[in-house]
Amino acid sequence: MYPFRYLLLLMGINATFCGFIYNDFLGMSVNLFGSCYSTRTGMPAEDCTYPFGLDPIWGITTNKLT
Repeated sequence: MYPFRYLLLLMGINATFCGFIYNDFLGMSVNLFGSCYSTRTGMPAEDCTYPFGLDPIWGITTNKLT
């Protein structure tokens, strides 16, 4: 296993990343960084980029439709 330590490390990092992406798109979104959208105005904040995945406000809107 020692010669493959970097391969195993990269596989673990990739599996964790894919798990976060799968959870964000198909599972329950995690609100880690807050939202860029204001619920009062319905407009995004200026110069706001969500750092990872989808903005959690999209999960809230899709749950209201069902």
